[in-house]
Amino acid sequence: MYGVKTVTPTLTPSEAKQRGLWYGDVPKVAVTRLFTVDPSSGKTALVFSDEALPVMVLHREGAMETDLKWIVVTIPSRRAAIALMGKRPGPADRSRPTPQLYQLSLDGSNRVRPVASVETLIVFAVSPDGAQIAYYLSDPHRLVVRSVDSGTVARAISLEGREFANLPVLSWSPDGRVVLVRRWPGPEHKTEYDFVYVSPERVEATGIRGEIYSFFPKSNRLLGVHLLYDGSSASPRRRFFSMALPSREALDLPVPQCSEAWHAEVSPDEELIAYPCDSHIVIAPLAGGDYGKVAREVPLEGGSVLGWINK
Repeated sequence: MYGVKTVTPTLTPSEAKQRGLWYGDVPKVAVTRLFTVDPSSGKTALVFSDEALPVMVLHREGAMETDLKWIVVTIPSRRAAIALMGKRPGPADRSRPTPQLYQLSLDGSNRVRPVASVETLIVFAVSPDGAQIAYYLSDPHRLVVRSVDSGTVARAISLEGREFANLPVLSWSPDGRVVLVRRWPGPEHKTEYDFVYVSPERVEATGIRGEIYSFFPKSNRLLGVHLLYDGSSASPRRRFFSMALPSREALDLPVPQCSEAWHAEVSPDEELIAYPCDSHIVIAPLAGGDYGKVAREVPLEGGSVLGWINK
C-alpha cells in the first residue's frame, strides 16, 4: 500500500520577492511513502519515501500531482518496484519535470536507479521475472517493451486500429510471452481485451468482455470481478472470479465482496488476494479455510494496494 502526504514549503518574504510571488503563494508538493503490510499480523512498515530525494514520484504524464494507481509497479522477485519519477521542483517552481522510469529498492534504503526516459508514458507493467517493462504510448498507439537492466527497447508493437476510451490496463502472462491489454468499452459498456504476443509479435482480439484485472502470477488464469447491482447503493458490489485459459471457464472466488475494489493483487504463491474495500484493505485466502474468519482487514488510511513483495 502507499500513502501520500502533501506539504507546502515556507518562503521568507525576501525569497518570495525574488521569485515574484506574494508571501505564502507557494504550490503544494506531494510526498510519496510506500508501506508494506504483513498478511499474518496486519502490521505496516515504511519501505520507501521520496521526501528527501532529488526526484519524486510523478503523475502518469509527468505532472507534479501524485497518482500511483498504475505509476508504481512492484517486482516481487527483486524486492523492488518500478516508478515514474522526475526531478523534484524547488519551492514555487511550477515547471513540469521530465518523466523517467526508475527502479526503487523496497528494503528501506531509499535507493533509486534510473531505467529510461519515457516522455509521454501513460501506464506500464513489469514482467514476472522483473526483466522487462511493457508500457503503452499513444500517437501512434503502441506497446513498447523495454529492458529493466539495460533500458534498451526490445519491441515496439503497433496497436493502431484499436480504440482506447480509457487507460489501457496492462498485465503480463506468467510465462512472459503475452501482455493483456484493456482497450474499448464494447456493447453494453463492457470493456474488451486484447492479447499482445511479445515474440513473435502479434495482436489477438480475445472477445473477452467485462472487468478483468490481471493474469494470476503462476497459473494461466485471469482475475476479474462481476458487478452486482442490488438497488441498495449507487455503487455496485464486486464479486471476484478467476477465468481459466484457454477454456474461459469462470469460477467465483469465496472472498468478501465490496463496492470499491477498483484494484486487486494476487500474491506470488497464489495463496492470498489483497484489495481495497470500504475504507480498509482486505487480505484473504484464495483457497481452503473459513473465509469469513481468516480474512484480515487493515485500515486504509489513504493507501492503496500496489502489489506484493517477497520477504
